[in-house]
Amino acid sequence: MTTVYRALRDLEATGGVDVVRDEVGERLYRPRSAGGHRHYLICRCCGRSRPVDSEIVERWADRVGADTGFAAVEHTVELTGICGDCQPATDEGEPPPCHWEPVRGRARSCAS
Repeated sequence: MTTVYRALRDLEATGGVDVVRDEVGERLYRPRSAGGHRHYLICRCCGRSRPVDSEIVERWADRVGADTGFAAVEHTVELTGICGDCQPATDEGEPPPCHWEPVRGRARSCAS
């Protein structure tokens, strides 16, 4: 296992994979596209993810570096939500596959 994790860290350092964290903080790895790193919107219930357009985030990070005089600025952006398949249906008799409850204005992980 040490060799596997070392290889994953090397792939991350060289830009071969993107890393996202799940709701308990574990690192999830996915191949990085040829166009550079990507940001993902991840469902807090089922864990499905989809890449999102994040050009504005990249420009913002570059501008922050330039404005502050920092070099080699890196960033992590986490976007989570409840996907359409996991949202509770308001007009159907069957409960959704994932039951979620709002907590202080935010949805928490499902307890399905």
